[in-house]
Formats: sequence, structure tokens, C-alpha cells
Amino acid sequence: MTVRSARSAAEESDTIFTELIRLIELKRFEVRELIKAQEKTAVGEAEQLLEKIQREIAELKKNETELDLLSHTEGPVQFLQSCQSLHASPALSAFPTLNANPGLSFSLAMAAVSDFKGLLHEVCQGGFVTNSPLDPDKGTCSDALTQEEDKPY
Repeated sequence: MTVRSARSAAEESDTIFTELIRLIELKRFEVRELIKAQEKTAVGEAEQLLEKIQREIAELKKNETELDLLSHTEGPVQFLQSCQSLHASPALSAFPTLNANPGLSFSLAMAAVSDFKGLLHEVCQGGFVTNSPLDPDKGTCSDALTQEEDKPY
């Protein structure tokens, strides 16, 4: 191996690792943005549910006050007149469950990240791989780097 080919191999190695680092940082950013977006959605849903519950509580308190006043009426005529002013209480809505489930939402993504970490660690610990380079687009071994080796410098 000549000095020129060694220098070329080192430069190519730097280029490959720089691109790999860039891709990893890009994916990290995408995952963080996805998590932030899901968190924002979950918070929005929770706030809407809270507002709905607070409205229902206020309506129930109002009805309770009206019923309490009605229960203190003295005669049946007065009671019937008061009943006419009392409107039917709204049916309580069923409490919807929030779609966000923090334990499950990103389990597949976290498993993929963990698998990638393990694979990367294995490759780094195992030394140089020449027969089965990893194709980052497919996530499988391919001839991508072997073809690079065949190119003249």
C-alpha cells in the first residue's frame, strides 16, 4: 500500500464516517421532533378534555343549586312553577381516553434505535468488515462499499 493510497483510504474513511454521523444526527433530530409533536398533541387533547370536564362540573353545580332551591319551596304550586324554570340537566359525556400512550407510542422506534445502537456497537467492536458492508438505505448488507473499493483513486 502506497502513501497515496493510504491517504486516499483515510480520506474516504473520514468522508464515510462524516456522512454516517450526519445521518445519525438527522435521524436523532427527526425522532426528537416526532416526540415533541406527539407531546404537543397529547397536551392539547388533555387540555380540551379538562375544559370539557370543567364545563360539565360548572353545569352540574348550577343544576345542584337550582335543585337545592327547588327542594325548599313551600307549596305544590310554587314547586311546579319552579320546575318549569329548571331545564333538563345535560347527560354527562363519557370520558374519552387519550390516544397518547407514552409506554407504547415509541416502543417500535425505541426498539429500532436500540437495535441500530447494538449493530453499530457490534461493528465497531468487531473490527473491519470487508465482505458484507452495511447498506444504510436498506438496512442490510450489500455490495455498496465493495463497488467503492473497485473504483480507481
